[in-house]
Amino acid sequence: MSNSYEPNRLTQDIINFCKNPSEMIFVLSEHSQLISGRKSLAKIPLEKTLIGLILISLDEFEGIARGATPQPDIIGFFSSYTEKLYLTHSFEYSISWYFNANGKDTKFPIEYEEKPTKQMLAAVGRALSVQLKPTIELSNYDINNRNDISWALPVFFDGKAVSTELDDTDMLSYDSKEFVSEQLLRNADYEQYLINPEEWVAQAQAKVMDNSNIKHALARILRRKMEMESIIELVKKDETHFWHKTKRLLEAIQGKKSVLVRLENVEFKMYTEGLDKLNGVYSSYYIHPDDRYKVLTLNNKCSYYEFGICDIKQVLYRGKVIYAG
Repeated sequence: MSNSYEPNRLTQDIINFCKNPSEMIFVLSEHSQLISGRKSLAKIPLEKTLIGLILISLDEFEGIARGATPQPDIIGFFSSYTEKLYLTHSFEYSISWYFNANGKDTKFPIEYEEKPTKQMLAAVGRALSVQLKPTIELSNYDINNRNDISWALPVFFDGKAVSTELDDTDMLSYDSKEFVSEQLLRNADYEQYLINPEEWVAQAQAKVMDNSNIKHALARILRRKMEMESIIELVKKDETHFWHKTKRLLEAIQGKKSVLVRLENVEFKMYTEGLDKLNGVYSSYYIHPDDRYKVLTLNNKCSYYEFGICDIKQVLYRGKVIYAG
């Protein structure tokens, strides 16, 4: 595969090392002044176009000749098809390198792309989502029932768009992780993906669909995502919904220590720490001690009183209304 990519000197030296069958060890510090220590690279063949790279100390490598058994740390591979290195990002923390040289910040001296695991699984997830969505029947949720939709509450307040596609994290969920690792992330899968990603995605998708347990496990995750989107979209359209009220209250009390809260039959001073609740349910524990007994008595409670966002008529700060329910 031809491309215009031109690696730096150290990266090119590593690529040449991968291509040269007579070289067995690559001592990193001998090829870059930004790297110190005796950390080295060894290599093993993985597939026709993939050479695996192992991070090993020079002492460990020399110990092999004396019969020692090192613990290999496989950090990725070189693809002769793309002429690039694909490594795990964490290996940067396993070697000693100077991130500041001559008073200037420096980039990590080895140029590489992260192993394409995330891209591979995200691509399969998108393809599976398209195939599975027409088969999924969504549950009906009552958006006015606080308990019915509480599981979607954090996402609503987060404000980010809800994804209705399976992603790489979903593909590695508890029920599917073992299958995905053993069937979709073998060395041959990485090789095929780099050579023909569309063909690999189609084959991986078929493998999942042929496994009933994995297919249904991923369908459950996808259904949950679709139901969450449905709930949040319904709430967004209803400006009177208690989630919107809670959000307005949270914005109103920001930066304030205490406020005056008015309910239908009583008003009291309350610490805003007790109003900083996403679920819109509040406790008398945060009412100022001078007002707490009054509130408990009016509501026929001995020690604890709970009220919700819809019970709040007004919230005042220094005599000014900052929230109206």
